[in-house]
Amino acid sequence: MYIQQALADPFIANGEEITLSCSAGASLYPDHGTEPGQLIQHADLAMYSVKQSGRNRFALFNHQMIETASERMAMEKRLRGAIQRNEFSLHYQPKVDIQTGIISGLEALIRWQTPDMGNIPPDKFIFIAEDSGQIVEIGHWLINEACRQISLWRSQGVLNVPLSVNLSVRQMREPSLLNDVKQAMTDHQIKKGWLEFEITESILMDQQEQAGILLGKLQAMGILIALDDFGTGYSNLSYLERMPIDTIKIDRSFIHGMLKSRRDIAIINAVIAMGHSLGHKVIAEGVELEEQLEALKQAGCDQYQGY
Repeated sequence: MYIQQALADPFIANGEEITLSCSAGASLYPDHGTEPGQLIQHADLAMYSVKQSGRNRFALFNHQMIETASERMAMEKRLRGAIQRNEFSLHYQPKVDIQTGIISGLEALIRWQTPDMGNIPPDKFIFIAEDSGQIVEIGHWLINEACRQISLWRSQGVLNVPLSVNLSVRQMREPSLLNDVKQAMTDHQIKKGWLEFEITESILMDQQEQAGILLGKLQAMGILIALDDFGTGYSNLSYLERMPIDTIKIDRSFIHGMLKSRRDIAIINAVIAMGHSLGHKVIAEGVELEEQLEALKQAGCDQYQGY
């Protein structure tokens, strides 16, 4: 699309290079409706289908989208009260030190189990929670639950294993975030280095200056900051230099292709070298094969996760 091509070119604003993405949907008269309101509604459904499938794309309306929208509305309604019904739980994926094989951290992964709809994976409900604003309440629960679990583990003798939770764009816009996090840490006696927040590049793109200030305040509270899925966005290197980041996580798409693609190997090696030069730890996501692990060990990667 010409609009997407035009927006893809970076521009300068207040001395910063900015790049925009564009999610677009369209409907056609008379195939998709004969009234202006109906056509706009169907174009909006097409746009939401793009956002659901990864953003920064174009979609033309089709009637299957109406059924998908109905399912979305049902899920959004079901999300309300899910915390009170105790339908959420956390699963914990280990992060392993590549050189020693010792578990060096964990990532908390939220799961939603409903009595009528069964197990609903995160990629089906997280974007709905973000769009509807319910991610703020869910994120608040997640942070409190993570702090409670850290406290429990430490009382059982599990030490020096930081727990990571994902922080969304919507949560970072909440004025109460700092106070909520501070309260959760106080309630469960969480000390420096026990809790880590994982953020994506979209957060840094959305609000660079504000994000930098907020992350700095979180870091001052003793929370570690990890940049998740590095390499899947615009990967502006200035993030790594200027933002308060402790860890870079290499996206699993590069790990998946590293045994077949010299390009992926080159990118992985470059990210590891660059991260270390800036004083960051580097974690590889989605490691499932011994050959992948050995290649990452040779490249000097610090930690890995499976998938």
